[in-house]
Amino acid sequence: MILFGTAGIDKDGQHYLSDYADHRINRTAEIYNSPCFDRETGKILIVGGYSKGLVSPPEILESRLMGRRLIEICDIPEDSILYEIRSTDTWENFYNSLEQYPWFYEKAIKGQEKIGLISHPFHVKRAIRIGSVVLDCFSEWYLALPTPELDNQHNEEIAMQKVEQRINALRKRID
Repeated sequence: MILFGTAGIDKDGQHYLSDYADHRINRTAEIYNSPCFDRETGKILIVGGYSKGLVSPPEILESRLMGRRLIEICDIPEDSILYEIRSTDTWENFYNSLEQYPWFYEKAIKGQEKIGLISHPFHVKRAIRIGSVVLDCFSEWYLALPTPELDNQHNEEIAMQKVEQRINALRKRID
């Protein structure tokens, strides 16, 4: 499964885990401990480096902060976690993790299993759309595993319009 990173930045520029990150961490632990997750071979890929608006990257990146919480508080073994730490948005999450861990996507690409995506409900919908474009695959290859909490910071309609605009721009460059 893929856990999408998210963090907050306080007024002093410190990077910390937000409530949204806690929601995603709790959802990840819930799924990891459920019978549907194969703990012997399954991996949690945490994607996310830092928020785009930062002048300089923080010392501890959001995926590492989230991984530390999964290990220390949720008792998830460290060897079950993979990290992608360079990305600053959902597009980069997929591009960078595909480049770093091509084997992680192999079974999904062959149609043998789905990849679970953990984030807030609005973001999961966008992530499925973006992931299907980046991997040139069907959205059915992904399994939405949203948190029960809504991410009220974003307007879903506007966000999806931006995704579609970027997809159209990519298609124009290819043509």
